[in-house]
Amino acid sequence: MLPCISITQFFRRFLAKKCCFAYVRVFAETHNQPLYGVAISPYVRNCTVMATVGHNRCTIYKLGEASIDLLFCFSDGKEDENFYCCSWLYEKNLGDHLVAVAGKRGVIHIISPKSRISLKELKGHGNAVNDLAIHPQKPDLLLSAGKDHTLRLWNFVTNVCVAMFNGVKGHCDEVLSCDFDLTGRNIASSGIDHMIKIWNIETNEKLQNAIESAEQYYENNKAFKTLKIDFPDFSTKDIHTNYVDCIKWLGDLILSKSCENIVSLWKPGDLTSLQFSKNETDVTKIRDYALKHCNIQIVGPKILYNAKCNALIRQIAFNVEGTILVAVCENATIWRWDLTS
Repeated sequence: MLPCISITQFFRRFLAKKCCFAYVRVFAETHNQPLYGVAISPYVRNCTVMATVGHNRCTIYKLGEASIDLLFCFSDGKEDENFYCCSWLYEKNLGDHLVAVAGKRGVIHIISPKSRISLKELKGHGNAVNDLAIHPQKPDLLLSAGKDHTLRLWNFVTNVCVAMFNGVKGHCDEVLSCDFDLTGRNIASSGIDHMIKIWNIETNEKLQNAIESAEQYYENNKAFKTLKIDFPDFSTKDIHTNYVDCIKWLGDLILSKSCENIVSLWKPGDLTSLQFSKNETDVTKIRDYALKHCNIQIVGPKILYNAKCNALIRQIAFNVEGTILVAVCENATIWRWDLTS
């Protein structure tokens, strides 16, 4: 289970320290290819551990007091692989911290930094995997978003695809981003079709039964029947006018980012209602944040910067406490800033 603090608690901690970050360290990976993803483990308590992905590699680092220390590098044997995303997992039966990585070939690798091997592969996507998300309350469940227009829910412990979200009212183009809310009840997804969809997994009785069946599944049994879900509980095209490449829950609100350089904070349904109604299409937009000069060709203005950091930043990550910020770049460099008092 993920460590759970409220959004209010997080920002109180964050703002109490005046949000002043200082540059600490830079590290360059030897493959000289773009780094697309970075994730800091929320599970390891005695030290800060992170994973980066780029080219056909996933690399694990320990973040020391003022350092970025290499621990382990996993390399896929296929040179045409290009990893796009990664997510930390927790295997509760073994008490082991794992990393899921995926990318161009559509194969999800489950890697053990402790054993320094790939434990298993999850196969099913017909094309690239663009994003991964772990269920915050049920650590066996992993969500993937694919170029094949599908979202897939996996039990990575028993190696089964529990459910596939696509079809009649699903995404009609590449799914770029996905996220669970803090309760794990709702999934938000977005993609090239300009659509944002919400799928409630708690109220779907068939899905709950499939999740329970997947927990008890053994490979010597007959093939697991993946549940197909065609209809989301909420769908809108009213937030953005172009493809939506990132979506995150913020409590009951949603932050979504489009390639039109706007981040929108909004709520499905009415602002005063605790829950949105099934098949509702109304949205309450709270605020738009315009990001000027922020596209693939030129990024600015610079808020945190270093004179030597002149490459496109692909992704950033904070640790759970919000005291360490890491950015990965197009030129295979990793940059670290720490929150100062």
